[in-house]
Amino acid sequence: MIEITNEKMEKLYKMQTTLVKSYTTISAIVIFVVLVITRLLRAVSSGDHAALSAVFMIILAADVVGYFIIRKKVIPAGNGPSVMDAYKTMQNDFISDRTVDLLYRKIGEAGNYADKTKLTLLLCDTYMMRGQINEAISLLNSIDRSRFAEYPEAGMSFYDDTLSLYDLIGDNESVMRAYEDAVPFIEHCYEKNYLCCSTALNIVILNEKARGNYRKALDLKLMKNEFENKVNTFIKSEAVNSTKPLNRYIHGVVFRDTAELFYLCGDYFNAGKYLDIGGPMLAASPYMTEKANELSQKIKRGISIKIIFVSIFSVFVDNLLHMWYNKFTVQKNIR
Repeated sequence: MIEITNEKMEKLYKMQTTLVKSYTTISAIVIFVVLVITRLLRAVSSGDHAALSAVFMIILAADVVGYFIIRKKVIPAGNGPSVMDAYKTMQNDFISDRTVDLLYRKIGEAGNYADKTKLTLLLCDTYMMRGQINEAISLLNSIDRSRFAEYPEAGMSFYDDTLSLYDLIGDNESVMRAYEDAVPFIEHCYEKNYLCCSTALNIVILNEKARGNYRKALDLKLMKNEFENKVNTFIKSEAVNSTKPLNRYIHGVVFRDTAELFYLCGDYFNAGKYLDIGGPMLAASPYMTEKANELSQKIKRGISIKIIFVSIFSVFVDNLLHMWYNKFTVQKNIR
């Protein structure tokens, strides 16, 4: 059973931030040790100090090994140079034909499974942002799932993209089927680290929404947003005010998705408030802008219906009170 609580998220978040701090610290230590040992080796190289040199090398090796052990925990597989280069390009241009061509080329050049899978998912995201749903589905179907146990972050991202895609087009049956398919995998690895747990939480949210459990989905979404804000604060992210189109777009999607859940719960005021913030951030994607506009119209209709209902109810109550008052007055006069 997948059970993600605020306490569990908090625990994994603290573990992740501790690892990041350790990674930063040990990176600085390794650089310092390399510089010191380099100087010392030069100083003793002219004499017979083989034993001392060996000690220096052992210290250096231990530091480097520690660095890579922590680095592996902080930076999951699938973030090689080709992936990071693609990220860099997508920060400013994430839906153009040029980006699509770049990602296809990098997928073909990828030297390992993790990088290839990550690049394929990035291309899938690009097609989703362009509104090319069939192309996105074909890409997802092309991914080799046999090594997800070895690369849990890749598996989580795959299922997250799959459910997100079907949710985007309103195919609730496919969302629920994909969730059932994902559950055995998610149960075994969602507690591995904060990233896996956060991604699993989004998958659960999409499933609850597809099943019509809107209030539960909203509560979980607000919890996830709270932790995302903590992460952004920790890494000093300025996504809301960033000039990078992709950062603003991602933030806009969060606001739009939250607005939709508020709408489904009948809270049109908060739905409108969140959409007013997130809508403009989606401007780089005409497809998602259209989706935001559709939601805006639904919210406006919901508000109108609510106003009409309240008005009718008010008139009914007013007439009821008036009739009761007249009846009471007549009875009083008869007496």
